[in-house]
Amino acid sequence: MRRSSHLRAHAGQISFPGGRCDAGETDAEAAVREAHEEIGVDPAHVTVLGRLDDAWSGTGNVLVPVVGWLDGPPVFVPSPDEVDELIVAPLRALADPAAYAQEPIEYAGRVFLNDVITYEGHAIWGLTADLVLELLAWIAGDDPSRGPGRADDLAHFVTSDDPTWD
Repeated sequence: MRRSSHLRAHAGQISFPGGRCDAGETDAEAAVREAHEEIGVDPAHVTVLGRLDDAWSGTGNVLVPVVGWLDGPPVFVPSPDEVDELIVAPLRALADPAAYAQEPIEYAGRVFLNDVITYEGHAIWGLTADLVLELLAWIAGDDPSRGPGRADDLAHFVTSDDPTWD
C-alpha cells in the first residue's frame, strides 16, 4: 500500500500494513488487526503461517513481520485515513530479477546499497523491499541472506511453473 500523504511518519511510502501492539495482543494478533484496519482484510479468513526475522526501521522501531494466508480471494477496503493507494502485486512479478536493483544512498554520512523492486511504475525500496525479498526467500526455502547475487537467485522462480508465484 502507499501510505497516506498526510501521515506523520513515512508519508507516501510503500509499505505493508502494520502498527503497534495493543495491550495484551500478540504480534500475530496485532498484524491481523492492522491488516483489517488499514486495508480491510477480514480476520476470519486469515491463517497466520509464521513470521520473518525481526527488522529495524531507520527510526529505530523493531518490526515483527507476520506472514498470513487468506482462505479465498481477498476483498480489500483501504482506509482513506491511512492508505492513498492499494498495490496488489503477484509474487512472480516481485521475484523477477529484472524488477530488482540496488541503488546507493547516503544516510548518516555513510553510503549503503538500497534494495529497490519496481512493479508497474512503483518503486518498493528500503525496509519494505527487504521484507519482500525475505518473504520470497522464506516461501522458496532459500537462504534469505543479503548479497549482490540475491536477485540472480530469484531467477528460477520467474521461470517456475509453480502457481504459487502468480
